[in-house]
Amino acid sequence: MALDDQQFNGFWVGAQLSRDWGVEVAFRRTSTDVIRPAGGVFPTEPKLATIDFGTLDATAQRVFRRGNFLPYLAAGIAGVNLDINLPDRSVRDTNRLGAVAAAGARFYAAPWVGVRVEARERATYLGRRRLGQDQGWADSGRWFRNTEVTGGLFFSFGGR
Repeated sequence: MALDDQQFNGFWVGAQLSRDWGVEVAFRRTSTDVIRPAGGVFPTEPKLATIDFGTLDATAQRVFRRGNFLPYLAAGIAGVNLDINLPDRSVRDTNRLGAVAAAGARFYAAPWVGVRVEARERATYLGRRRLGQDQGWADSGRWFRNTEVTGGLFFSFGGR
């Protein structure tokens, strides 16, 4: 099984606390399809389910200033909502905590506007397996991971 890429929507709000440190809160929501990849010359990829995935991230950012160019690293926590749409009623929606790590950069074209690019990794522990098969937090089958790469314009109130 695989996830089909989809566009997401959301927003983020950040504050620069000092020259080198900032905080950010981001909300993102996406809908993606779980597919079964097929082989062959003209493979079809039947849709198995739809997952609506929403997060509320809170991160601390360490900024490394270079004039108008501000690369940064970020880490924090996320509230994650997984809404899995299957005909099977035994699969329920779930709300979990997750961990977030990001690397990105902002480039100011003017004191109040610029371009931002970021790669963000999120990992959410789905819980224990049943029937004694769980290997604890190191069990890779119990983590839902997603990676996103974003870019776009940003507006700054108060300058760099």
